[in-house]
Amino acid sequence: MSEKGIRENRALALQLSGIRFDAAYCSTLRRARLSCETILEQHPPLHIHFDPRLMEWHMGELQGKNYLEDLDLTHNPYKTEPFEAVRERCLAFLNDLFNKQEAGKVLIVSHGLTIKMLESILLAQPFASVKRLSNSCFRHIKLEKSLSKKE
Repeated sequence: MSEKGIRENRALALQLSGIRFDAAYCSTLRRARLSCETILEQHPPLHIHFDPRLMEWHMGELQGKNYLEDLDLTHNPYKTEPFEAVRERCLAFLNDLFNKQEAGKVLIVSHGLTIKMLESILLAQPFASVKRLSNSCFRHIKLEKSLSKKE
């Protein structure tokens, strides 16, 4: 993680320091783990549940390269992880979360496009209409019911 990323994570940690999280879920990738640990330094000890379903979207031939923000990932000319596969793993994660997590505040630390997919499912909005978050940002979403596979 770059020095800029570390500074941004510390600033986010301070911004979230007043929120008491009841659970924390995180991608298994190193930069997400570091982000989650930095955020939780400002909180009472909390077990982090690492889940590979929160990993970043595999970008195939675009992996490690800069690509357009508005790239249409519903088609697959670059051998990326298929759109539906990402959607299904995110939906499975959220359904498991709803089945095991009691009411409360849940911290989920993941990666840009995966978070965008989670938001698309949670808000029942088309993927293309959800704005992608920049690094070291958060979105507060209040949920009051469980998910279904229908949108």
